[in-house]
Amino acid sequence: MKTPVSTLLVHKGPQLYSISPNSAVIDAVRDMNEQKVGSIVVLEDGQFAGVFTEREALRKVVAAGLDPASTPVSQVMSREDRTIAPTATIEEAMRIMSEKRIRYLVVQSNGRVLGVVSNGDITRLISGMHQTEAEYLRDYISGSYPG
Repeated sequence: MKTPVSTLLVHKGPQLYSISPNSAVIDAVRDMNEQKVGSIVVLEDGQFAGVFTEREALRKVVAAGLDPASTPVSQVMSREDRTIAPTATIEEAMRIMSEKRIRYLVVQSNGRVLGVVSNGDITRLISGMHQTEAEYLRDYISGSYPG
């Protein structure tokens, strides 16, 4: 699958949810709940600083007994490289997510965050592509294929 990650961002739309590293975990979780997303990008002075996900909330806050109202996102966010270029393929994104056992990748170009792709986004894209292909094949077999 040679489809670039940028194509996925076009399908998703331009929304990017972000928060400051000094924000409290409770605020990040509220924002994620309001937007119905499982991750939020942490930006410091407009630059990528990390990612905070539902997984961090459970493992690094709840399980550790930290107070989400007083714990800054910077203390529990993932700082590891979770970025991918918009020109990378969906296949590359899937490989990285699988190898790193993560669900979200931040799409970044020239230091600018363009968006976030999730494994769910990829699954929806692939499922849609398969459905379209199946419809074309059904039309071809039934003789109603435009051509």
